[in-house]
Amino acid sequence: MRRKAGLLAAVMLAACNSAAVPLTGGSTAASSIRALVAAPDFADQPSFAMRTGRPPALSLQELFHPTYNAPIDPTKIRTLLVTGDVIPARGVNYFATVKRDFLWPFRPTADYTKNADITYINLEAPLFAGCPVSPAESFTFCGDARFVNGLNFMGAKVANLANIHLSPTPDDPVGIGHEAIDWGADIVIGNHPHWYQGIEVYKGKLITYAHGNFVFDQMWSEETREGVIGTYTFYGTQLVAATWKPVRSYDYGQPVFMNASDSASTLQTMEAASDTLATRLHEPPTSPVPSYPPSLPYAPEHAPA
Repeated sequence: MRRKAGLLAAVMLAACNSAAVPLTGGSTAASSIRALVAAPDFADQPSFAMRTGRPPALSLQELFHPTYNAPIDPTKIRTLLVTGDVIPARGVNYFATVKRDFLWPFRPTADYTKNADITYINLEAPLFAGCPVSPAESFTFCGDARFVNGLNFMGAKVANLANIHLSPTPDDPVGIGHEAIDWGADIVIGNHPHWYQGIEVYKGKLITYAHGNFVFDQMWSEETREGVIGTYTFYGTQLVAATWKPVRSYDYGQPVFMNASDSASTLQTMEAASDTLATRLHEPPTSPVPSYPPSLPYAPEHAPA
């Protein structure tokens, strides 16, 4: 089982650094308790997680600004990696066919996406031989069967087909997410609008509403070219951390990791959207609540060399 050593960090135990107050030099008088013992500084105490080894309660604050390090027990660490929408049809199918390379869409990100216990994708088209090849925008949703090689190359273990093109569109994703957790789900992963969205912590469980696009040919707007890859880390059965790595699509189907500045802007937008939802639902936001950054400018069609 592949695991990054960086995912595993020991819990550091903080020692109290309060020093005893020294006696008054040369005095033979008995000192009072207050002169011998410093007043307790509760801000200087180890956190609940450090004292107990148990993860803190899940919150937007802990997810976007983590402080918890999972105990170093590799037998209990599990990672779930989730991409945005994958549509091996239309332009993606056309350019992979022309290039004779069905690994092409996944090459810049495969080393990252394959490095998880479970890599989960939202597959928006079935794969079969004889699928029409056309670069045109259309509602012909199928892809060449050789894309299976690309999915294996990127490490996909689960491909979800229960999406808009094969099932009814959900009218109330928040209500559906809440109901899923009420019925016992430990985590809810959503995709549909082709834009990445905020997250919610509901009854201590995470709902990620949308990761945006991953392998897609929607080049007509910057927003539809953007997405995030989510990595969800479990300690035993409890979610203890989540990270999101932003990507942008180039050349009608190949996602590439964003540069540091654009990544920071994307994650700030995601946090601000999460806080907006939390405020509307009377749930705790992060602190301080970030403002929405300006939208990213439309990127060049071709990826930087």
